[in-house]
Amino acid sequence: MSERIDLTEVQLKRLARLIKEKCVEYDLQSYVSLLKNVDSKLNKEWVRKINFILKAISNFNRLKILLLLFEREMCGCEINILLGLSQPTTSHHLSVLQKAGLVSCRVSWRWKYYSLSEVGGKFLRFLLALN
Repeated sequence: MSERIDLTEVQLKRLARLIKEKCVEYDLQSYVSLLKNVDSKLNKEWVRKINFILKAISNFNRLKILLLLFEREMCGCEINILLGLSQPTTSHHLSVLQKAGLVSCRVSWRWKYYSLSEVGGKFLRFLLALN
């Protein structure tokens, strides 16, 4: 999102009115600087990662999978039995969580074992702290 953010004429007029009416204690240049500061923090890769994570956790079953993996590493077959999901559905959810960087996978012979990634663990601890 490296596009430059500019205030429109309408926004400038509205801010000028707020400043004149003493609703806010800032000048127009402060708002321009604030907007530039916010814009500088929004890079496309970061926004893409956050988007993947938010989409991944927007599904109830994926949140349950994260909570199961918070307890311990599990085989995909354990997860589908515990959640009562089909193997393809479980596989899809795990794939979404992996693409979001929340879950890691290791293969041992013909079994796939899933665990929270470092990012997944930090993110889940953050979510649990909100509860």
